[in-house]
Amino acid sequence: MSSSVTAFVLSVFLVVGPINSFRTIIRNRLLRPSSSSCSSFSSSLKASPEFSIPDQPQRFANAKAASNERFLDIEKSLYDPSPLSNLRVAITGANRGIGLALATEATSFGAKVVALCRSSSPELDALNPAETITGVDVTDDEICSSLGDKVKGGPIDVLINNAGYFYEPEEKIGSMNFAEQMKMIDICALGPLRVTNCLAMKNLIREKTGKVIMITSQGGSVAWRTTQNPTGGDYGHHMSKSAANMMAVLLSQELKAKGISVGVFHPGFNKTGMTAKYKEIWEVEGAVDPSIGAKRVFHEVGRLNIERTGRFVNCEDGLDIPW
Repeated sequence: MSSSVTAFVLSVFLVVGPINSFRTIIRNRLLRPSSSSCSSFSSSLKASPEFSIPDQPQRFANAKAASNERFLDIEKSLYDPSPLSNLRVAITGANRGIGLALATEATSFGAKVVALCRSSSPELDALNPAETITGVDVTDDEICSSLGDKVKGGPIDVLINNAGYFYEPEEKIGSMNFAEQMKMIDICALGPLRVTNCLAMKNLIREKTGKVIMITSQGGSVAWRTTQNPTGGDYGHHMSKSAANMMAVLLSQELKAKGISVGVFHPGFNKTGMTAKYKEIWEVEGAVDPSIGAKRVFHEVGRLNIERTGRFVNCEDGLDIPW
């Protein structure tokens, strides 16, 4: 072979050889990834620090072991609601439970509370809200569609959709209550949509800075059911919260164009009438007084912005919950 031919062949080898080798390496990596790399990647997903954990007793135990003040004493560690003072904060179900606690906390830091509820209560009246609108049944299309005409003080800065319902008897095969399941879905998923839809149509949620908060539950996480409900049950509750989460994400996409952010919040385990069926595990699982739960929620309200819109957040530790 002549020296010129030899040189040509060598040059082709130097160019093509590495390219083919590179292609082979890429193909092998894509088609036959090593078990160690797969295991490492899978483990990194499962152990992601961005996500809270589903085991409630272990979550509480971990917080105590780490002296996690964010979890155990948020008021002492980092709670500062002052940026929310003087804002108009509308709260559905403000007459009792976590809704009343939210109204009480908002009043304490100087927000202008707009209470939306079926009926008032002496405790709510004592707060002297800026507006109290009664007769609000979130399952009634006509009532909700007229809500915008009853809000008199101008646009809402923060709308907290809190009204909810939890059927107490346990639901299993043979003890289903389908009417109650539909009621939970109507109140917990469609209810917040009815209220938000009406106020948004009337331009009563402040554009560019407004926030819509959906008080849902970790119970709406499909991913966590195998840990938290290993034998099933409570069908209506979990379906209603999962539906509410879907609604909230879709709403976050639509309202993004107006600069309105949507928070999907699990308020934590609070000692209320709605969770009284679980009172025997309150202390083991770290249930708190609603006044603490309210501070946790407003801390996350303060963190919410358009970049964080549509995220499902555990207000206990501030971490995301998987869908």
